[in-house]
Amino acid sequence: MSDYYQKPEQKAFHYVDRKRGGGGAIINSLEDISEEALGELKLWIEQAGLSLPVSSIQGYARDAPQQAFTPAGESTSSTTYTDLATVGPEITNLSAGRYLAIFGCIYDSASGSDGFMSPSVNGAVPIDNDAAYAKASVANRYNIVRGLIVTLSGSNTNTITMKYRVSGTTNSFENRWLVLTRVSNA
Repeated sequence: MSDYYQKPEQKAFHYVDRKRGGGGAIINSLEDISEEALGELKLWIEQAGLSLPVSSIQGYARDAPQQAFTPAGESTSSTTYTDLATVGPEITNLSAGRYLAIFGCIYDSASGSDGFMSPSVNGAVPIDNDAAYAKASVANRYNIVRGLIVTLSGSNTNTITMKYRVSGTTNSFENRWLVLTRVSNA
């Protein structure tokens, strides 16, 4: 069995091979360690586990999931995407990257017309292919949810705003929510 440790006064790791009677060597690079020793180190890490608070992961706070919620129930009769009286939900100042966007709401189709909720990225017109929607053949309340990958460019200037439309008469959307999690760089 081998021991690996870092001496406080050194920037390199100290490797002691107890199978070979102790001794040791200063390790300045992983290339200095044998395949067998690397295998033992990997096994030790897997078995011992590492207690690592997520707050110590550099950059995690920036990439933590972001959420927005708009509880207001508001109506539209627009057959093209529009803001409701209370805009959003909306998340601003997003850095470039690929995001998992999950969003939804309660759609109240009092008249039986379809309802669509779709993201607008940096003011672009939303599209039905990205929408959470209810195919409402009868008057009813529907929980609608959608998830998709959104790619953003630009430095900390991106905005995602949810927009709404119906296929016919006036209907309402309530308890509207949006969750974004950055999954990779652009």
